[in-house]
Amino acid sequence: MTATPQPIQTGRVAVITGASSGIGAATARATSLRTAADRVRAELGGAAVLVDNAGVMLLGPFGAHQRDDYRQMVEVDLLGAITAAEVFLDQIKGAASIGGGDIVNVSSVAGRTARAGNGVYAATKWGLNGWSESLRQELLPDVRVTSPSTRSSCGQPDSSDTQRVSP
Repeated sequence: MTATPQPIQTGRVAVITGASSGIGAATARATSLRTAADRVRAELGGAAVLVDNAGVMLLGPFGAHQRDDYRQMVEVDLLGAITAAEVFLDQIKGAASIGGGDIVNVSSVAGRTARAGNGVYAATKWGLNGWSESLRQELLPDVRVTSPSTRSSCGQPDSSDTQRVSP
């Protein structure tokens, strides 16, 4: 006889994305995320919290030679968060019976200021901030789009907390 995973009866299940491995490495690929979402639902009863923490910061002067880097940042930093929220949204909305769901979109100080050499990265974070605020307004009161450390709709660690990759 095979043991069947039982849904969690108490507490809340959180899904955390991160670009270095696991689910975060596949953030921009909806098929992999759907598989992960199905597994979370089947094995844990569904997610109540989504922390979109996947991100890539590739710095350097703007130019056509970095086109692939730009596309990677847009896909991971912005489209990855949008895709993860899309895939897990039904589960998060379903958390109403345990106090509602939460989406935490981790951004960056680059989402408020821009500097030479980080234009596309800043653009992805400004986009994430704008989308998060819109999503917050749209989903309240059932789903909170919040930040663990700021009053804005996105968590924004300072640059010292962000791993950097230079070309």
